[in-house]
Amino acid sequence: MAMTLIVDASIAVKWLLDEEGSEQARKTVQGHDLAAPAFLRLEVFHVLWRRSRRNEATQAQLHETLPALNRIIGTFERDEPLISKAADIAAAHVLAIYDCLYLALALKNEVALITADQKQLAAARRLKIKVQTI
Repeated sequence: MAMTLIVDASIAVKWLLDEEGSEQARKTVQGHDLAAPAFLRLEVFHVLWRRSRRNEATQAQLHETLPALNRIIGTFERDEPLISKAADIAAAHVLAIYDCLYLALALKNEVALITADQKQLAAARRLKIKVQTI
């Protein structure tokens, strides 16, 4: 049975663009069931939109963002049930609330998180969340 991983935006962006850690991010999630808060789609689209404005991503990559995420990630969880816990984590760990949605989802489902974000990695460890990093 495949292990479920909560994927954050730092990993999802690496799937869609060729940057440091992209190959490892793609390989690390193979064979796992992937889940994320629904917000991930907005966050990743925003990152690619910003990069397209700086000519670091193409318009084709930008337009493929949402369909690609929908193909790769099997489950998108509603954000609303996670907001209260995410707010508590944000206040306690001095993180942006949207980053804490991933931590709240990992806690709720008692599964591991995969991230390339060092602040999120540190908070996950303090919260005793199993975490993988790139």
